[in-house]
Amino acid sequence: MDRPADRPFVGRHSELQTLQQALQRAIAGQPGIVLLAGEPGIGKTRTAQQMIAFAAQHEVLALWGRCPEEAGAPPYWPWVQLMRRWIALQDEAELARVLGTAAPLASLDPRFAQVLPQAARESAGSDPAQARFLLFDAVAGFWQRAAERQPLLLVLDDLHRAEVPSLRLLEFVMAEAGRSRLLVLGTYRDAELTRQHPLADSLLANYQKPEDLIGE
Repeated sequence: MDRPADRPFVGRHSELQTLQQALQRAIAGQPGIVLLAGEPGIGKTRTAQQMIAFAAQHEVLALWGRCPEEAGAPPYWPWVQLMRRWIALQDEAELARVLGTAAPLASLDPRFAQVLPQAARESAGSDPAQARFLLFDAVAGFWQRAAERQPLLLVLDDLHRAEVPSLRLLEFVMAEAGRSRLLVLGTYRDAELTRQHPLADSLLANYQKPEDLIGE
């Protein structure tokens, strides 16, 4: 049986073109976030797969993180997935360059402590609010430095399932993106968003009028 990415892409070419233009701007140093919204099965994942193929053609590293449906996942799980996948692809020199000043990342995932340079493994104690800020700053800096070597496409799938800390981290990363060669592509089910939903609040407060693009 062929995989979805192997079959011809039918319809929604104007939306795909908009996504491709956003990625080209990111490659040129204009980072951004684009959101794909729609009902289950409408084609959001299929469209994201097409974007990954387009990214590969332009030497952009695409990484995929999914917000889990199951309970019990640790905080920031989609971000941990993205960072694990980036780390797995790098050599020691690049890891040292990107992780050398990112000690707070050790609190995000025990695996990160194993790849942090020795000098960066210890961090000063702090109150919870300061610790969260330092973590957010470390994650934002991580992606800024990672994108210096190769442009990045970060796919955050099923954002309607994201917990509040992951959404706040997304806001922080994008606010600090500067001229990073970074594009975030988020997918979510708009039918599951109420006014009280954390994602709805995040979209309203931070992205004002996001471009909701629906796949095939």
